[in-house]
Amino acid sequence: MEVENKDTGYVIPHTHWDREWRYPIWKNRMLLLEFMEQLLDILETDKSYQCFLFDGQVAPIEDYLEIVPQKREIITKYIKEGKIAVGPWYTLPDLYPIDGECLIRNLLKGIRISEKYGDYLKVGYNSFGWGQTAQLPQIYSGFGFDFIICAKKVSEERAPKSEFMWQSPDGTQVLTSRLGEFARANLFFNAYINTRYGTTFLSDDYKYNPEISGMAIHNADSRNKDDDYFLIHPKEGFYPEFLKDGMLKAWENTDDTELRSHRLLLNGCDFSTPQKDLTEFLAEANKLFDDKCFVNTRLETYADILHEKLDKSKLTVVHGELRDGASCDCSGNALATRIYLKQLNKLAQNTVIKKAEPICR
Repeated sequence: MEVENKDTGYVIPHTHWDREWRYPIWKNRMLLLEFMEQLLDILETDKSYQCFLFDGQVAPIEDYLEIVPQKREIITKYIKEGKIAVGPWYTLPDLYPIDGECLIRNLLKGIRISEKYGDYLKVGYNSFGWGQTAQLPQIYSGFGFDFIICAKKVSEERAPKSEFMWQSPDGTQVLTSRLGEFARANLFFNAYINTRYGTTFLSDDYKYNPEISGMAIHNADSRNKDDDYFLIHPKEGFYPEFLKDGMLKAWENTDDTELRSHRLLLNGCDFSTPQKDLTEFLAEANKLFDDKCFVNTRLETYADILHEKLDKSKLTVVHGELRDGASCDCSGNALATRIYLKQLNKLAQNTVIKKAEPICR
């Protein structure tokens, strides 16, 4: 995938699919049905579209197939071919409120379910959650992972470069990347949205305009006033004059990398779409640069490049949990809200892990 004499940007389209909390279950599944139909249509019609990353989890695939089980064969086909990357997690856990044994079980189930459909992501993808527990390198290593991505709450003081060796209390070290500015949404915020809608996302100019975005609906009564807007007739545009500056900004946001000729450019956000125009987008971007190329590929490709080209003995070693980086909005929300649910979860964990499982041995 590396192109001779050119710096390479590895573009990974993805979504962050918050199946547990953002919308009621059937609203979520209606959106998932629409999403998956878009993704399957892209993969059927655009053979240059190499891979879509499904957020490091596999549960949404199960949700989708509960609604349309007749799609299992085609879903399995694309997962086996590497066109859809699922797992290794079953769901996306917030790491601190739950028992550490649940993390192991979550990964174990995620890998087993993903393998039923053909394969699983071979990267410890952890761009979710509000910080990372100290034992994650040990846990990931136990499952055979040799590369971790973590994006939130990672201190630049402790990890001045994006790549470092993360060491667990037991001494296990795993090559890790903290990504760059805007993390998993870097290319999406800086280049894709700007080029799609002809306005700069990270400015006051980015606001709803039906002439740019299309017609939207919104429940305006007092009970639902804070609900999201939904486009019912979205407009599709392409504004190439925004493309070069956006790609350069996304590239510069990863300047902390140790491997400056190779950049990971994640292209997605919460509930973002599969981006049916991605191939055209990258083709146009590649015309604008003599010294850079941009390719759609899997995360494993980028991980292999890092392992090949980095001298890991010279990387910074970071010890313990990653929870001291720049604060994010509501960064303690998973620890502080809905205590009754956490109490029920604790009861279920203790019952299964400390009572039922020992009895069954």
